[in-house]
Amino acid sequence: MSLSFGRNADIYVIDLATGKRRRVTDDPAIDTEPAWSPDSSEIAFTSDRTGLPQIYTVSSSGGEAHRVSIEGKKNMRPAYSPDGAELALVHYEGSRSRIGLLHLQGHVFRTVSAGPMDESPSFAPDGASLVYADVQAGDLAVIGMDRHRVRSIPQRGDVHEVAWSLPSASQRADLHNAIQPMLQPGLRNVAAKATHHKNKRQAHRAKSANASAHVDRPSGVPLG
Repeated sequence: MSLSFGRNADIYVIDLATGKRRRVTDDPAIDTEPAWSPDSSEIAFTSDRTGLPQIYTVSSSGGEAHRVSIEGKKNMRPAYSPDGAELALVHYEGSRSRIGLLHLQGHVFRTVSAGPMDESPSFAPDGASLVYADVQAGDLAVIGMDRHRVRSIPQRGDVHEVAWSLPSASQRADLHNAIQPMLQPGLRNVAAKATHHKNKRQAHRAKSANASAHVDRPSGVPLG
């Protein structure tokens, strides 16, 4: 977690069983948005210790943090791929935000979305797909194995904070079929936070019992 005590935030790990808190970073900058590596050996996080937000990694036991994002003035919101080989992140080019993928071995970077307001990347449990929020369009967007956009799911709202669910025990037995994201309506694949527009063009939808307060969506996809 990111925690501050009247000063800039640092990254901490807390033992839920004992309540004991352990500091992982200790820097005058703001360290935030921590993400665990799949093997729990590292934590990726966002820090402004060079002036603008960039992505760093640090051992989960503490120690020196290393900057891993190079391209662009700002990079934020890291998310590890399930194999730990890549970080998905939000990459800023001026005022435009796009989804970027950073291969940690060799630091190979590429953008995989067009922008201009893309955020909240989240990998599928097998790493074959990636979902993110296309904020300008109000869509959930899915990138396939070739890292090209394969599906858009309109939400008719301001979509933020996308997160892919982990497979259940039964789904793990057939992971390939469990993570055909969004292509099979009814699966509990993605949670997202949406702020819904309330304008005249949508007013007629209020005639439906649930339309006035909720975005239409596949069954089982919570929008909090």
